[in-house]
Amino acid sequence: MHRLSKLLSATGLSCMIVLCLSYLANYDVNQTRDESADVMVTLAYGDRLTDDNLVDYMAHLPLSLAIRKVDWREPVLYIDLYVKDGTARNLVFTDIRDICLFGLQSMRNVSKVMMRIYDSPRGSSSLLLAISADSFAKRKLTERLRDAGTDGDAEQLVRSVFQVQETPRWPLLFGES
Repeated sequence: MHRLSKLLSATGLSCMIVLCLSYLANYDVNQTRDESADVMVTLAYGDRLTDDNLVDYMAHLPLSLAIRKVDWREPVLYIDLYVKDGTARNLVFTDIRDICLFGLQSMRNVSKVMMRIYDSPRGSSSLLLAISADSFAKRKLTERLRDAGTDGDAEQLVRSVFQVQETPRWPLLFGES
């Protein structure tokens, strides 16, 4: 009888451990997080961008703009986006800021991010903005974020830190700067 009670105790303890581990595996550490807080992309791929993880990272970025094309030629990340109907001007610059933060600060092997913003997904669409962000901009961006954080005006941050070129079509759709 003594052996049977030891066996049942060991089995019960094992079952409790399995249940606890399965609960912890599904536990969301960020479930109490404020939804208005900045979203940080963290996947199990680490801090290096590759052809294998590029799609996963881009799919997890919370963007208002739609992705038209993404290309990765180390160390340059090329992204073409387009404006969906009704997208506000501040959301365009928020997405630009967030993509540059992702590329230049989250990924160690990205030294330049080049973006183009179009007015539609079709091939005959018009270019609205072209943005270039490099490692020099990364240093300026780090200083600005240390001073003001990400709560400030995204357009002002993007225009002061990155190289932004706008086409004549931009002010027609979104007004003057």
